[in-house]
Amino acid sequence: MRQRIFYLITCLAAGAVWGLCFPPGATAARVTSDLVVLYKLEEGSGVDVHDTSGAPPAIDLIDNTPTATTWIVGGMLVNTTTVIASTGPAAKVFNACTISDEITLEAWVRPANLTQDGPARILTMSLDGAFRNFTLCQSQDRYGFLLRTTTTTANGTPTLYTFPGVVTTNLTHVVCTRNAGGNVQIYVDSSSVTTHSRAGDFSNWDNSFQLALANELSLDDRRWFGEIHLAAIYSRALSAAEILQNFNAGANPVPTFTVTPSRTITPTAIQSVTPGDTFTPTVSPTLTHTHTPRHSLTRTPTNTAGPTRTVTPLWSTTPTMTAEAFVDPDAQVIVYPVPATGDWLYFNYRLPSGGLAVNEIFNVVGEKVQVLRQRHASAGLGQMQWDIRQVAPGLYFYRLQLDLDSGETRTLPVGKFIIIK
Repeated sequence: MRQRIFYLITCLAAGAVWGLCFPPGATAARVTSDLVVLYKLEEGSGVDVHDTSGAPPAIDLIDNTPTATTWIVGGMLVNTTTVIASTGPAAKVFNACTISDEITLEAWVRPANLTQDGPARILTMSLDGAFRNFTLCQSQDRYGFLLRTTTTTANGTPTLYTFPGVVTTNLTHVVCTRNAGGNVQIYVDSSSVTTHSRAGDFSNWDNSFQLALANELSLDDRRWFGEIHLAAIYSRALSAAEILQNFNAGANPVPTFTVTPSRTITPTAIQSVTPGDTFTPTVSPTLTHTHTPRHSLTRTPTNTAGPTRTVTPLWSTTPTMTAEAFVDPDAQVIVYPVPATGDWLYFNYRLPSGGLAVNEIFNVVGEKVQVLRQRHASAGLGQMQWDIRQVAPGLYFYRLQLDLDSGETRTLPVGKFIIIK
């Protein structure tokens, strides 16, 4: 009982300080060693895309045609022809990579279709359609990597492609690496799908080239359409383990953070409640809390220790997925039981159409501890269940994303729950 009280007090205090504040795109668990540029595309408005790598000087980008793009949750949607480009040479990329003769290009993207070609530019350091240092691109159902060395043309050809059929219209993590020994790998969703060899070094790179997303600087019909959620460049070839680490961090990672409680909460009593029980609380009335309950409450005033309440649970002891489960019309996700004390935790939600539901669960320091996935054929109510028998007690946060068959992605508000054992 003392252990339960300790965890409950700790988690309630933490929740009072943090609430549900998870800034979308804040860095957690990503590889930062030799990171040269990082674009998280979380600005949400305006024409600027900021380099948040922390490596000086920052190479910010500007959207050439703002009417061609739309800011979305955790990214930017490129609808028609534009280019999002730096205003000057990408000098720090040139300097870092020509010293190491290594590079990693990384992007989280959702292509608009499987027909765009050119190949269509996703991330590039180049002058126009004929001169470049490197480019990550799409050619219909293949991803490609153009990389200039002393053994290639000034255009970085021949292009290094994946096999056909690799590109989908789902949100995808794409990574291209080249090490000093000339080994090239292309990864899709953390899996190596293609291996190539690109001999030579980067001594013939041009230091005047700019960085750009979604097209060439010259706008010469190399446009790419779709969602861009993240783009990054490293001055070395990341390992397979590091690529998996970045993949697990997600397109819009949650933050690591330090907690400094703003106040001390000292409850005078904590009581266990069994659904259906009637009880008389003895909590001191010094703390006042007003809320709209999800429970059905019947209150009978007394002249002694306080009100008597009869608690009707949101679900029965054995949860079932019925429309009645959503007694709160504003609830997008309902978690049962809370606090969690048994073997299983249930997440209930609505889908406006068929699609894939992905639920990411994080601990209090921002580490991802579980990812739950459930595919649904049609609209309706959905449920995920999580086996928590081996999960440590404490406060946890969840973020549910719906990848609908219509192509729309909905990220629901971050929620929290407590596990007590």
